[in-house]
Amino acid sequence: ILPAERVKGEPITSRPDLLPPGLSDRYDHTGLLWDTQYGHAELAKFREILGSYAYAAQFQQSPVPREGGIVKLSWFRRYRVPPDKFNSIVLSCDTAQKAAQLNDPWAILEWGILGKDYYLLSMVCRRYEYPEGKRSILNEVLRWKPSAVLIEDASSGASLIQEYRQDRSVRISVIPISPCQDKVTRMAVVSPVIEAGRVWLPENADWVAAYETELTTFPRGSHDDQVDATSQFLSWADRRSLVPSDRTGIVEGDRNSRWSGFN
Repeated sequence: ILPAERVKGEPITSRPDLLPPGLSDRYDHTGLLWDTQYGHAELAKFREILGSYAYAAQFQQSPVPREGGIVKLSWFRRYRVPPDKFNSIVLSCDTAQKAAQLNDPWAILEWGILGKDYYLLSMVCRRYEYPEGKRSILNEVLRWKPSAVLIEDASSGASLIQEYRQDRSVRISVIPISPCQDKVTRMAVVSPVIEAGRVWLPENADWVAAYETELTTFPRGSHDDQVDATSQFLSWADRRSLVPSDRTGIVEGDRNSRWSGFN
């Protein structure tokens, strides 16, 4: 299989002796296999649609882009103070079963949706036993009053979904998520959303450095809880037209109770 675009400095194929006459010269001149049909402009459109990770695999026959993992730090946009209003606020939760040191933590991510952009507003990432984790999610629900709470419908998440739905003392709009792909594929599929500059992170939150590290080192990092909660949210949000929370379709942020750490 020949690449549509040659990776600079890399051999065209592992068997150059099998290349048709003149093809190597064409690659040397344009870097492209078929520049009259798939020129740089056309391939740039495919890269924008697919994202760098999928583009490298499909059009350059390289499973991983030259610059590293699936998500690049430079793709994220930054905000000093979050917007006063959002179309919706959503919690995305990645749960674990036990609090042992080797187990992944629970990740509870609070997202604000404004148009086509997504703002990561807050994040809780700690190791919990099941009862503690359940209370932590409930505390975040009471704090943020989200329109939806996304929980993977597996293991401890399945139990949480059932218990929250049976609990009449607090209203929680739980949405079960049943992923049908592996972790790497799920993040690769949503990475174009980040690459397009539609995901915003706070500039100075004390937790943001750890979040950036986990996202940009995946899938080689030691944990992937925040990765899973992120891909879960982006996959869900980018495929749905959310029902507005009020007549104007806007949720106002109470900066005193919600935006702690951004003043």
